[in-house]
Amino acid sequence: MAETFSSWSEVTGLDLVRYGTTADADEIRDTAVAQPLLVSAGLAAATALLGPLTAPGAPLPASPSLVDATAGHSVGEFTAAALAGVLSPRTRWPWWPSAAVGWPTPPPAPRPG
Repeated sequence: MAETFSSWSEVTGLDLVRYGTTADADEIRDTAVAQPLLVSAGLAAATALLGPLTAPGAPLPASPSLVDATAGHSVGEFTAAALAGVLSPRTRWPWWPSAAVGWPTPPPAPRPG
């Protein structure tokens, strides 16, 4: 699992191993850190419950028969999408924040009329 978290750390630009083990509450309170850490923890929990989900470097899931349905709320939707094989945690998703940049700001919705 340490190798997997190291891989995800490279993708996110965050030291997820340190944030998930030795960082204090103030360090992980920032959503730019907390949200990638939550997605990674969810994927790690799924691995613990279901067994290895994928071969190294392959997208999730390793076999479509492993997961019949997924659901998530808020940032958990990204975890669910990765478990369903729609997203890969080894690809830098455009919304992954970096510790220096933070979450991108979406453009304002167009006004009717």
